[in-house]
Amino acid sequence: MSHPLIKLIRYSRNYRFDISLATFYSLMNKFFDILPEVLIGVAVDVIVKRQDSMLAHLGIHDVKLQIIILGLFTGVTWILESTFQYLYSLKWCYLAQNLQHDMRIDAYSHIQNLELEFFENKATGNMMAIINDDINQLERFINDGVNQIIQIVGSTILISIIFFMISTQVALLSFLPIPLIIIGVFFFKNKLAPRYLKVRNAAGDLNSKLNTNLSGIATIKTYTTEKHELNAVSQLSQGYANANKHAIIMSAAVTPVIRMAVMCGFLAALIYGGILTINGHIQVASYSILIFLSQRLLWPLTYLAQVTDMYQRSMASINRVMGLLNSPINIVDGANQLATPCSGRVEFKAVDFTYHEREQLFDRLSFVIEPGETVAFVGSTGSGKSTIVKLLLRLYQHQAGQILIDNQEINTLTMDSFRSQIGVVSQETFLIDGSIADNISYGSFAASREQIIQVARLVEADQFISELPNGYECCIVEFATPYY
Repeated sequence: MSHPLIKLIRYSRNYRFDISLATFYSLMNKFFDILPEVLIGVAVDVIVKRQDSMLAHLGIHDVKLQIIILGLFTGVTWILESTFQYLYSLKWCYLAQNLQHDMRIDAYSHIQNLELEFFENKATGNMMAIINDDINQLERFINDGVNQIIQIVGSTILISIIFFMISTQVALLSFLPIPLIIIGVFFFKNKLAPRYLKVRNAAGDLNSKLNTNLSGIATIKTYTTEKHELNAVSQLSQGYANANKHAIIMSAAVTPVIRMAVMCGFLAALIYGGILTINGHIQVASYSILIFLSQRLLWPLTYLAQVTDMYQRSMASINRVMGLLNSPINIVDGANQLATPCSGRVEFKAVDFTYHEREQLFDRLSFVIEPGETVAFVGSTGSGKSTIVKLLLRLYQHQAGQILIDNQEINTLTMDSFRSQIGVVSQETFLIDGSIADNISYGSFAASREQIIQVARLVEADQFISELPNGYECCIVEFATPYY
């Protein structure tokens, strides 16, 4: 199985140029961010050595002019550092928003193509948590975490070069804590990964319960089960809180451990570097650079705790999102178009069907419904009456036999071409967020207002709708509550 980060890199292949440009901006920002510490060392060199300073060797002998040039160069450095910070912030933010949008649309598009059985085996709230919470977590990681990783790596490499140019001994002593820090980070990473997966799963379970309860709030009130449902939500909420606490116990220890290792490296540069300077092995200016840069080298590593925390949360989210995107589509669209309008002849020919992990429902079911014929299927609950309609619509896939419309096997037809010619009155009420007119014309978006009103009159709803303050423009929100 591929690592979640590899999955993310593969998914974002269309944004390789943007990622490269954002990485360049981040590295340039870090370069100009570190440069002032080096310039401070040069300024110390000018003050101490005056006409014998590094700048004097470059041909600038006037001490005041050296200071002025250093000031101007420092100002330019700060301007460039700020410019690249603006550029990388903008680029990473846009990249995060674009990837978040693409992934959410791809996930929703994929969900719409899955068979109905997938939804009956998955909690709606859990899928909502994946599409919203998990993808939002990914956006936060790309917007903040990736840039921090790049800048930590970039600053470590750049400062390492400067350290080894000044003193190999001090550099080696200062770098001793880095392997310990990295080992500690990976130790915590491995410990945190399963804990954050439990957090995401607990969040999905809680969202699923809340979504179910809010959808059925009328039933809950009717049966006076408010206390029962409150206890159920309370248990799931407590489970989510406990999962977070279990993860926080480990994540809270990361920063203190890393800080202690950073302190060891800083003390090595401070004490041993100071001794070498007193003994004349290192220039005062070089010692100043070492002290300033030792903090710039090691303190950013404290952000590894935050980055590790964010990384593990994001990898858990990526696994869930990619798991959804990789769910197989078992009902594949056909290539042929059903003639419009169709005659309406329906035939089931030796059809076998079994729901997943249940006993066989249909065994060689066969019947013919001729155009214009009215047929009623009568039977007990669970006998398969609704299933016949679902098989005809290809909401489920039959395992054997043939289902034909106008003597054409439905597996060979595009689903749009035959579903658009089948009228269904569902057992479940579903209203979209929109006006009453939008709900009546749903699926026939080109319908005129006259056609919408005619349909309302046929079902004797026109008078009721017309008495509403906004008539057909009265808006329906979730749970079919009108607002004006």
